[in-house]
Amino acid sequence: MLRTSRGGTAALLLLGGVGIVGLRDPRGIRPLCFGQLKADGDDERVLAYAAASESSAFCAQGFDLVRDVAKGEAVIFSGSARDGGGLHVRSLRLPTTAAQPFRPCIFEYIYMARPDSVLDGVEVYAARKNMGTELGRLLRSRKYGREDDDGVDADSVIDVVVPVPDTSRVCALTCASILGVPYEEGLTKTRHIARTFIMSSEQGGPETTRSAAVRKKLAPVASVLRGKRVLLVDDSIVRGSTAAAIVDMLRGAGCRSVHFASSAPPVLFPNFYGIDLPTGDDLIARHAIKEFARAPTAAAAADLDMRMEDIVGPCVASVIGADSVVFQRLTGLRKAVNDARQGGPELEFEESMFTGSYPAGRPRGDDGSSAAFDASDLEGIASIDVV
Repeated sequence: MLRTSRGGTAALLLLGGVGIVGLRDPRGIRPLCFGQLKADGDDERVLAYAAASESSAFCAQGFDLVRDVAKGEAVIFSGSARDGGGLHVRSLRLPTTAAQPFRPCIFEYIYMARPDSVLDGVEVYAARKNMGTELGRLLRSRKYGREDDDGVDADSVIDVVVPVPDTSRVCALTCASILGVPYEEGLTKTRHIARTFIMSSEQGGPETTRSAAVRKKLAPVASVLRGKRVLLVDDSIVRGSTAAAIVDMLRGAGCRSVHFASSAPPVLFPNFYGIDLPTGDDLIARHAIKEFARAPTAAAAADLDMRMEDIVGPCVASVIGADSVVFQRLTGLRKAVNDARQGGPELEFEESMFTGSYPAGRPRGDDGSSAAFDASDLEGIASIDVV
């Protein structure tokens, strides 16, 4: 299975006569780790092993993290703690794996993982805190801040920072601290509604749309928002329908202005390695660039030298109804995650949704053709700074 694995894979197999096998793809794109449960008062006796995509799965069960499964590794758990023979852990690795670069998915740290997890030596909570630091510094450099701050633009004054619960809370709290602006929980969350990011594309009437689900899931706290100039912080802006619904809710709650900051860079490309972004059709930032490329000013060299946030931010803001939109820089995101790593060399990441570079290639159709994705509609704007 490891020899034929393509893209990003983390799998657990139950094999008769062998045991449980945990597999991780040759580039380590998807996370996998294992833990152990020891007997009370006996640190030498292991009662059980467990494997999961995140270390946070172990704590509630009393397990301790042992380590991450390496790229291209198969870990085999066999034996029994009851039959006297004991438990055994074996490791198999493909010889060809060493030549493959290690590329863990950076979106795990932005959105997918729980904040109490540690993935490949990176503390997710610390990474998101660092994202808030980088985002706050970027906002300050773009003249956002308190009304009494020197150099703050009149149109970029922030009275309060509000997170979109839950993933962005840590980032928003740190961002507020950097800006010197109060942090408030201006949105409450209904727990029984599924994650709107992983819902299928919008279809049919209003009750079946992602936007309708957002309105059922989140409610504004009017007393926090009324009359305020709000900076809304979310982990990412992917399709834009969620962001638009939230901005509309805040307007309805009486906000004086709504600025939107994303702890992730603009999502411009589909992802084929385990994130639900199989095509680029629904990506709002991608459409923003395409619209810019069609505009008359796109032919001017000066326009092509503009920075990414000067193009995508205003376009996305106009679509979702925000006063402005600011995206994290990719360099800042990489720094935030690496600064949260507990030793070891600096990581490089699978970040194809931001760059269009696919370390494990793109999937092919049954006829051997490339997947239905064409990057040619973004040609001519390669000089725009995406990092």
